[in-house]
Amino acid sequence: MTMGRLFKHMFGGLLLLAAIAPQRVAAQAFDGDMDQKIHVGYLNLEGASGMEMELLDGLSDYFSYGGFVRTVFGKDAESKLRCWDVGAAVYFHWDELLNLPDRLDLHTGIQIGWQSGGVAAGMRYNFSEHWGLYAGAQKGLFDVSRSKEFGNPFGGRKFGFSVGLTYSL
Repeated sequence: MTMGRLFKHMFGGLLLLAAIAPQRVAAQAFDGDMDQKIHVGYLNLEGASGMEMELLDGLSDYFSYGGFVRTVFGKDAESKLRCWDVGAAVYFHWDELLNLPDRLDLHTGIQIGWQSGGVAAGMRYNFSEHWGLYAGAQKGLFDVSRSKEFGNPFGGRKFGFSVGLTYSL
């Protein structure tokens, strides 16, 4: 599957969720307990391009947890899938402590995946009741890779960044 086709399928699924999800009245980037978000976007791990999808659920005004799926594509002309990772994350949200505007969310946390483990920091900005933008950075701290077949773009002490759309469920 090419990178374009994968992105089309992921973005189509996000649009379908937007069409059937109940409407909210607030445009908050993080609303605490029972707040659910889905992120879909571009991922870059030290020059290796890919895609990511993350689903988050709020626990309180300060904490959220969720799961992620990430893919990295090969550098050949067909952009074939090179490697993937799936895992879980826990985030601390700084909004309440820093008295940030409702539309802005700053968070830090830990991420543990099938092929990775490390720390992350990110920012979300909601420009409407449901839609927003996100940017994030990840730094690997250790390699938990189960596959050495292609070399692990997720493992070790690699730095990555991601940007994309966020949708409030």
